[in-house]
Amino acid sequence: HLEASAHQLRLMAHTFLDMYRLQTQWANCCTQTSYLCSIATWTDAAKDHYFNLTDPLDEDPSRLALAPPAASPSAASSASERGSGAAPPHPFQVGSAPWVIRCHSFLFLKQHKYHTCTDYRSDLAISTAVTKVGRSSLEAEHAMFHEVGGRGGRMELLCRAHSALVVISPKDHKPAAHGLDAHASQCSPPSVSVPSGIPSRPRSASIYTFLTRPSDIDGHGHVNNAVLITYLQNARVGALAKAWDSRRGAPSGSALHRALPSIRSLYIEFKLPADQDQELTIFSWCEDGVLSVAAGGWAGAPPAAFFELARSDGALLARVRMDFEPSAPPAPRL
Repeated sequence: HLEASAHQLRLMAHTFLDMYRLQTQWANCCTQTSYLCSIATWTDAAKDHYFNLTDPLDEDPSRLALAPPAASPSAASSASERGSGAAPPHPFQVGSAPWVIRCHSFLFLKQHKYHTCTDYRSDLAISTAVTKVGRSSLEAEHAMFHEVGGRGGRMELLCRAHSALVVISPKDHKPAAHGLDAHASQCSPPSVSVPSGIPSRPRSASIYTFLTRPSDIDGHGHVNNAVLITYLQNARVGALAKAWDSRRGAPSGSALHRALPSIRSLYIEFKLPADQDQELTIFSWCEDGVLSVAAGGWAGAPPAAFFELARSDGALLARVRMDFEPSAPPAPRL
């Protein structure tokens, strides 16, 4: 189920319209953290690409596109006449309407060998489909493929992702009706399901405190959601280092990163945004208590770890569940 031909992809549901394509660089896949952060960034880019497939001849830039019309035959024919090869506008465009992410889910299918699951400068293609619409919300899923041998070659599925979004009014910054619920019958069936239960934080949770940096901020003026993954990884390494220090002395940074188990799935609930130069704290734990050496990937590692990201005033910014692959790598030798 992890491979599909280019012909099969073209036969997918009509909501898989214009696939977002990119080419990887070595920096995207050189470590576990860079690979996971890159996948989150790429799915965000694919989402923006999909929800802005507007016809430039029909779009009014002065109007906020909260309720765009469905694609019309004239729009499709105008695109054909231009010979651009672009897909005609689909009914799930939000255009320039601002939106926020309520939750992200990722199911990683090939992440054991971060250097080899994609080659240097590999061609990737991401398909997007809307699976649910509400009055001001919508849910979308993405499938990320490695185009082995270049565009038109064999398609190898690397990751599936799910995003729950809410459209926000620029006037009062509250959820706004987008009008897309009229097209609910055209939604694709959902296919991404990951564990999402997060138990209450125990008193024994590991604590990692840090300051956000200017480089963490995106164009919306707050910490980018993909950067949050780097925070989680830093908290994991910090918890492992503390446990390792108490048993064997300080390990090297490379040994710590080699001890991290592969992540099978990731579930993130976003509560509030984080700003620049804020002091934040990540609390991390496992079902049996503190996130320790076992959660770092040694024998007997628990199947999941949990995180809460909070401001210094106690406000909760995000809750996270991270599930690992069943088999953990052996303990590194120091």
